[in-house]
Amino acid sequence: MPNRRKRSVFLYPVLMLVGLFLISAFSLTRSRQAQAAATEEDNLSASTASGALAKEGFPLAGLAVIPTVTPDTDAFSQRSPEADLTGMLARTDKPQPGVNLTSTLAALASVWNENRTQVLEFAQSYGLEISGDWVGVTVTVANASVAEAVKASVVAFGGVVVAEYDRWFDAQVPVAALVDIGSLPGVSLVQSLARVMVLDGDIPNNDQQTDDVGLMAGTHLTQGVAASNANAWHSAGIDGSGVTVAVLDVGFVNVASLQSSGELPPASRLTTLGSASASHGSAVAEIVYDMAPGVNMILVSAGTGVEMASRIQELADYPDATRPDIITSSIHASNLESGDGTGLVSDAITYAVSKGILFTQAAGNSAQYNWQGTFSDPDGNGWLNFSGTDEYNDFYNEQVGDILTVDMRWNAWPVTDQDYDLYLKRYNSLTGLWDTAASSLAWQSGSQSPTESISFPILVAGQYAIAIHMYSATGNHVIDIMGYNTRFFEYNMTDRSLVDPATPVNVFGVAALNVMAPYNLEYYSSRGPGMGPGGSLATGNAQPRIAGYANVDTATWSGFNGTSSATPHVAGAAALVWDAYPSFTVPLVKSFLESRAADMGTTGLDSTYGAGRLYLGAPPVATPGVRDGIGIYARATGDWYLRTSASPGSPSYQLIYGGAWATPVVGDWDGDGIDSVGVYDPSNGNWYLRNTNNVGAPNVTVNGFGGSWGLPVSGDWDGNGIDTIGLFVPTTGEWQLRNSNSNGIPDLVFAYGGAWGYPLVGDWDGDGDDSIGIYNPTNGNWYLRNSNSVGGADIVITGYGGWWGFPIVGDWDGDGKDTIGLFAYQTGQWLLRNTNTYGPPDIDFVYGGDWGTPLTGDWNGPGTFVVDLPAFNADWDAVSQAQSAQRIDSVGDLLRFPLDHGSIPEEVTTSDEAVMTATPGPFPTAMETMEIKSTPLPPMATPQAPESPAPIETSMPPATADSAAALPDQHTIPDSTPNGNMQEGN
Repeated sequence: MPNRRKRSVFLYPVLMLVGLFLISAFSLTRSRQAQAAATEEDNLSASTASGALAKEGFPLAGLAVIPTVTPDTDAFSQRSPEADLTGMLARTDKPQPGVNLTSTLAALASVWNENRTQVLEFAQSYGLEISGDWVGVTVTVANASVAEAVKASVVAFGGVVVAEYDRWFDAQVPVAALVDIGSLPGVSLVQSLARVMVLDGDIPNNDQQTDDVGLMAGTHLTQGVAASNANAWHSAGIDGSGVTVAVLDVGFVNVASLQSSGELPPASRLTTLGSASASHGSAVAEIVYDMAPGVNMILVSAGTGVEMASRIQELADYPDATRPDIITSSIHASNLESGDGTGLVSDAITYAVSKGILFTQAAGNSAQYNWQGTFSDPDGNGWLNFSGTDEYNDFYNEQVGDILTVDMRWNAWPVTDQDYDLYLKRYNSLTGLWDTAASSLAWQSGSQSPTESISFPILVAGQYAIAIHMYSATGNHVIDIMGYNTRFFEYNMTDRSLVDPATPVNVFGVAALNVMAPYNLEYYSSRGPGMGPGGSLATGNAQPRIAGYANVDTATWSGFNGTSSATPHVAGAAALVWDAYPSFTVPLVKSFLESRAADMGTTGLDSTYGAGRLYLGAPPVATPGVRDGIGIYARATGDWYLRTSASPGSPSYQLIYGGAWATPVVGDWDGDGIDSVGVYDPSNGNWYLRNTNNVGAPNVTVNGFGGSWGLPVSGDWDGNGIDTIGLFVPTTGEWQLRNSNSNGIPDLVFAYGGAWGYPLVGDWDGDGDDSIGIYNPTNGNWYLRNSNSVGGADIVITGYGGWWGFPIVGDWDGDGKDTIGLFAYQTGQWLLRNTNTYGPPDIDFVYGGDWGTPLTGDWNGPGTFVVDLPAFNADWDAVSQAQSAQRIDSVGDLLRFPLDHGSIPEEVTTSDEAVMTATPGPFPTAMETMEIKSTPLPPMATPQAPESPAPIETSMPPATADSAAALPDQHTIPDSTPNGNMQEGN
């Protein structure tokens, strides 16, 4: 980070003095060759004056006295870790057994006890965050249940807890209490503050691309706006309005001036939480605002991994009205997780996603600084062989002033007694040997995480390398090494180079492309997949998911590089999608962006580009037509769960209207353009219709039109904009339709279908009035008529469905035509087509289950954007055939009428000219009812299967004057339950 790089210049004299002090204090200078016969324990504990380093620490500079000489490349083939300790080097042993400190903090505690005048210099040399007699630490406890007790003990020792999440917390503690705190029961590890890193600073300065992209005229506007086609969406009036984006970063500067110059949202749409100490976050926020200038924004800073997780949880726990829709992160924390998508920060992200938040995360810039492999030691000397006999992984031409960080972990999570140590070596051309420049020698004795880490300021330019020693392990583990601000690894693996937390399955991970055509991949862009379970080499989660733009200009930074700049482009694009499609859920936003992305690399989703280059395509166009949503009617209780779009998610409206005695009906009863609820009582043919989707008395009641011999249907039969009632008589295939919601002789009577099929109603040709259809569950055939009369089918769809699916109809894309769909009631899966043809579903999601009847309707009126989604189920034929083999009678229960499972009458064929008639016979008229009436069932609790929408807790509105005039006593609609009123949701 910039301030740390400046500080290292002033550390040189201090580093020299402290190095000499430790050399004399410990008197541990020895030759690596002289140790050949020493015990393994002595070999392993050897180190420089820097000792074993914790993450973020700077080592001492025992090597600073060695002049820089070009190394003899012939010596590389002769090198051996057995000859490493020649020269003026000091040694720091592993921490005292039973004291769960990193070796850096253990050394600090030793200096405190031996010569307190040297504590400040020592701490500064290691990059420890010290103030007076206090040092900042991150504490990991064994489990969350003991966290409170450990925190109380830390406070008792004089510490102050400053951030916490689950079983981790940050604290400022007295240096004198480090050993006591590291010895507390339940403590797994005490380390220097686990700082987050920004994902552009890990690209070495001289390795960054510097393409001359120039500044936009008039204002600083990222070139990614044009590259993604976001400017076309802006021109169409889509700017992210109503969407809230939280930018999670290390800090933000010059916020007020950036607001005044129009680079960030005005005060009415911007909230700042946390530090104003870094420019990185400001540059990230500018890109989000360039992409989506209508957004509300929250600027949230986090300095450590614990703070990062805590901030994510805090944002996720905001009330619905203020909770961010998107969190974008271009920072990461190392060595806190296994790389399989679980752990400190990843778990917090999973929680946020469960609250309906889209989390965009930079994939990382470590493609050239990464290695994984199973520990291999063919010569049995305890050192890992990277290739053949080579026990060093080099990086070349490190320069003075570079602040090099190397992190190591292995697959023994979360705590382990499998102990490996990490060494940083420097080639000494004077001796032809590799000297230890720094090491990390923390204990892994059963309660510590499987990690080691070194941070090192380069004081002597030259050749450096990584070496790994097995201190005490019973098996060969998967070793995972990642460097930051290093040069390229000699033995490097671009795959599995994702940083944490870019590995969870529910994160929208972002790779980096150069913003200039042809949009080449940035060489450093981290690639997937994630690590396997526990950090294994099995194939992990598929990341990244998409590629954004790097090397762009902002007012804060010109030539902003890294996946840091790529990620906010994706967050801003997601805000535009949510502005256009406010009913979308997180999966649908991601699916939209992935489906529009310009494919790059391997066809389809891959581990380098994800779905491809971020490209929004043409903006959607508003349509005056309706776009139907979905719903579920819980048959046991009369609960309605309505969503305003055909998508998964929480109910937009919830009410109780009806009960187990009722059959649900839906229609626009008053012509206001909004469909609303109703129920039909098959015991007496009564209809109870509401003009709004909330609880209350019926607005329209029709008595005695029907009975248990008929199935209720509704539609706009005459094209006047009002839906009216009707009946389908399965025994004869007769339709009896009324053009008004009142009792009387049917206005239309004709036969089409029979007991072998389900009645359907829809506007198949877009002429403004509804007409009929029949679905045959035996073979999944659909027979649709464009007029309400006897005749052949105008549209025939063959084989779309079977007994496993309940037929549904709706206008899913707003084109004014109703099309077919299926509800697989055993799984709650909706399989919807945008055309009345056979093919894979255009929309496929889960909502509900076998406890409810599916419904469709336009619950919030016309004027929404058209949804254009790709097919979700390319294997539809196989799915259809497999499911069609199931012959399940409970479909009839959804209709409240037994179905004839026999074959279709011979005269009915799949020909477009097929005449859908049945043998005439005596049947009740519209004014008659059957003698046998059904008995109302008592209210029951709705089965809460995992796929069922969760009820929304509400409060009852004040009683109204008409509430007593609901339904007859034996069929009263419940209105005293907490769920009895309508609620608007997400």
